[in-house]
Amino acid sequence: MDDPLWEESIVLIKASGEDEARSEAKRLGMAENASFQAVSGELVSWKFVGVTDVHELGEEDLKHGTELFSRFLRVPPEASART
Repeated sequence: MDDPLWEESIVLIKASGEDEARSEAKRLGMAENASFQAVSGELVSWKFVGVTDVHELGEEDLKHGTELFSRFLRVPPEASART
């Protein structure tokens, strides 16, 4: 069986500190949970797994919730290039 497809994304969060940023990232991630039937008839389920990192940026003109990076992978999440 093929490894399941999963997405890793980097999202910009405007917050007053790391705790608020992590909480908002979790809220936004959970809002993306969904299941639907693909054109192929396969059931597709997107499930938020968690927030791995929070980094502070100095740019004030970037918009809240802007996705900065995303990729789809067919490898186990623990084999991500990030590790």
